[in-house]
Amino acid sequence: MEKLTVALNGIIAGTLEKTVGGEMSFYYQRDWLERAGSRAISLSMPLREERYRGKIVYNFFDNLLPDSEQIRSRIKVRFHVPTKQPFDLLARIGMDCVGAIQLWPYETNIPSVQRVDAEPLTENEIEHLLQRYKDAPLGMQAEVDDFRISLAGAQEKTALQRVFRSHLVSS
Repeated sequence: MEKLTVALNGIIAGTLEKTVGGEMSFYYQRDWLERAGSRAISLSMPLREERYRGKIVYNFFDNLLPDSEQIRSRIKVRFHVPTKQPFDLLARIGMDCVGAIQLWPYETNIPSVQRVDAEPLTENEIEHLLQRYKDAPLGMQAEVDDFRISLAGAQEKTALQRVFRSHLVSS
């Protein structure tokens, strides 16, 4: 059985599991259920102790990924993922999903989401980044194990943060 830790805003909320047969299930961690202010990761999976199984789990986690089969295929190739199934793709790129959800290898120390690490870019670096958007969608950098969909969305674009007079890209 394979497992991923599901975090919400950097706090462990539950566990996503995949059986040898490929069935996915999700359950909330007891600490999350007892935490003041905890909330469900989805309206379709309200807080409860029992495990969720089947299409409800598959559909929720599948919808964290890009809709485009072409982009999923590129992710599969780039990160040497065995299949385009949601669990397998999220095991490689789930730490940067759209919204507050993150998926991490099971029992990983989850880093804080209170700080954004970024590096300033020169005008030339910005120009180079924009010229390469077809080859490196989402601002991915081939020389770095870099994949981002949360800020930019899962399309061929990227996000820059302007701080004072500099443009920053996530590092």
